[in-house]
Amino acid sequence: MPMVFFTLIYFFNLQKRNGYIQNIAKNNDVLLMGDSQIQKINPDYFKQKTFNFSSIGETFNVTYYKLNKIFSQKGNNIKTVIIGASIHNFTFDSEKRYDIKTPEGKYILRKNIYYMNLFNDPVFPFKNKLIERLFYSGILRSPKYSEYNASANKKPTKEIIDFILNRHYNIRSDIETFNQEKYFDKIINLCGKMNVKVIITSTPYHKYYKENIPTYDLNKFNNVIKSHTNTTHFNYLNDKTPDSLFADGNHLNIKGGNKYAEEMSQSL
Repeated sequence: MPMVFFTLIYFFNLQKRNGYIQNIAKNNDVLLMGDSQIQKINPDYFKQKTFNFSSIGETFNVTYYKLNKIFSQKGNNIKTVIIGASIHNFTFDSEKRYDIKTPEGKYILRKNIYYMNLFNDPVFPFKNKLIERLFYSGILRSPKYSEYNASANKKPTKEIIDFILNRHYNIRSDIETFNQEKYFDKIINLCGKMNVKVIITSTPYHKYYKENIPTYDLNKFNNVIKSHTNTTHFNYLNDKTPDSLFADGNHLNIKGGNKYAEEMSQSL
């Protein structure tokens, strides 16, 4: 009986999610996709009809699942995908979110149940989901709807930036990030297959944050980008962005998000 209850809830919420995704696909030309960095970019500052479909802590497998759902919609009108990708996306801090045994992996599972393939997911196999309590609480929640999220913070302190640096780079840098790189490649290939223009976008880092990125991680990111030389890259990492436009070490605030949204729109 409990399994019947969860099944009914799942398919009810799935219909709600389908309506949400269909609306995005039919009524927009441009999608902003990725984690919380790209989530700070204001879609209202684009000349094109744009929707910010990114979310906090989003891994590239989740982005890939979302895009598959978008592209499968009847009447899909998406012509351009702007995918956020930067140095921290290819560190162990992101890679551990693919492990259902970690708190980060459990969080990704719970939040993104309604975007994943329930029965045939190579990252979170169905039999592994069934033993996770958060799997069932994820089903009971309405689908997590992702969109633009502004911050009013400004001029972050060294202490705030150190906290973020420690989270992103506190694990040995030379641990492989196979899953992130694999799904990043799959996103690029999927967009190509669907004749959708894909643009890699690296929003700026605070000067202090940038100065303290380990060389290994910087080189790894550069190598990932070099492997996609035929893909447009909006690279703002070398911009001399004022402190007043940052919410913390790696996120723009509302003014920064507006400024870079205008720049991206003009570059399209």
